[in-house]
Amino acid sequence: MRVDNIMLEDMIKFQQIEFNIIRGYYWTGCKSNVFSNEIEKIYNLRSQFKKEGNPLQNNYKLLMNSSYGKTIQKPIKNDLVYKYINNKGKSDSGRYLKKNFTLVKSMYDISDNIRCFETNKPFDDFYVPNLIGVQILSMSKRIMNEVMCLAKDLNIDIYYQDTDSVHIDKNKMELLEQNIKKYMVKH
Repeated sequence: MRVDNIMLEDMIKFQQIEFNIIRGYYWTGCKSNVFSNEIEKIYNLRSQFKKEGNPLQNNYKLLMNSSYGKTIQKPIKNDLVYKYINNKGKSDSGRYLKKNFTLVKSMYDISDNIRCFETNKPFDDFYVPNLIGVQILSMSKRIMNEVMCLAKDLNIDIYYQDTDSVHIDKNKMELLEQNIKKYMVKH
């Protein structure tokens, strides 16, 4: 089974597991908080705008969501390149094809004067901090699991659950909210 540190902590705490590490990765370097510090600033700005009823808060929400998305992005393997077929007697598309023939998968004319090249995009220099994305996802799962387990302990039915929301009976909302606050104080 593959787990990260957050999932392992939860398995120890909630399932009292015993485990052996067969192989894995362990980070001994220094930890940078640059990403989390910047996201915290954006989060605080969004909270302020949301409290004021300012629709700008949606932009900050999207910025945080896309920041997470970039941390788990897979390499982009294909690209579309557009070149003029004949530009003042020069063939941009011909020159492009000569220089990049090993990358071109296909080509087609989209007009009398423009050609589209579908290319294999090199991704040897593609880098995303996917460990950050994994940690964000694990923490999100932890939070949602805590809410769902608390709801179950309180005999509150959950009708739908997503990565960041649960649907419960409206008349049970206050009960869950009060107990979440108590739970957060304890932990």
